[in-house]
Amino acid sequence: MHLPHAQPRASIYYRYEVFPAAPRPAVETAVPVVVVGAGPIGLYAALDLARHGVPVLLLAAERQVSEGSRAIVYTRRSMEILHTVGVAEAVERLGLGWRHGSSFVRGRCVFRMEAPHDDDERFMPMTNLQQQVLEAGVLRRQRNGLVVAADVEDSLGAHGTLSKWMEGGARRAGGEDSSGRRAGTANAAIR
Repeated sequence: MHLPHAQPRASIYYRYEVFPAAPRPAVETAVPVVVVGAGPIGLYAALDLARHGVPVLLLAAERQVSEGSRAIVYTRRSMEILHTVGVAEAVERLGLGWRHGSSFVRGRCVFRMEAPHDDDERFMPMTNLQQQVLEAGVLRRQRNGLVVAADVEDSLGAHGTLSKWMEGGARRAGGEDSSGRRAGTANAAIR
């Protein structure tokens, strides 16, 4: 059984913090949508739904942002999408925007890329920022209706519950924890 880290990860590059998990519901809780996964896409989906007044339960395997960075460059289009939930400006402020780059081997340029850019564009063609910085910024922008259950075990009980949440789709999905208590229902699941 996976147990989320209770202490911040050690890193010389990034200061990790443990985000609080949502309290386990005492009674059956109904939400229209469950988002499974708190990477950039899951966080965006949950924030955008919450922005439109849709209550969302966001499930994550950990109580802290991703270890390391699987995404480090955000395109102009990604920045436009992040702008819709109010985080692009922070990414732009913390990141490094660029339009051309070169690769060198033994001091010799072996590749040069240049992306088109117009002064009327809102964002640079590419913006470098570590994934964990983006995720932490999005988590700090929680909106009304967004519940972050960052510890699946504490929030929903046994792993079987998570699969029942994910079965959602057009029919209502309900789950029980290991003691048989209902954990919740959802009309749809995004994973």
